[in-house]
Amino acid sequence: HIEENKNIDAMILDNYVLGAEAEGLLKAILKLSPSAGIVVMHDDPETMSGKFSGMMVFVPPASDPNKIMLSLIEANSLAARRKS
Repeated sequence: HIEENKNIDAMILDNYVLGAEAEGLLKAILKLSPSAGIVVMHDDPETMSGKFSGMMVFVPPASDPNKIMLSLIEANSLAARRKS
């Protein structure tokens, strides 16, 4: 439960699991955990990254682990900017 844990540092989410309401869920997650770095695995990362520019990082689902780790670092940097 996101609302119960205020100390989430980072999240990796799969757009497929979020389903048809992904955009609304991502907005809610961002609101509930503004200090968390968020990486979303999405089939079309360019499309979604425009809607959430500067808020979270989007990567293809088949990304290698190094790409995902670098994306987490980038997402945490974005989260730190949101807090300041």
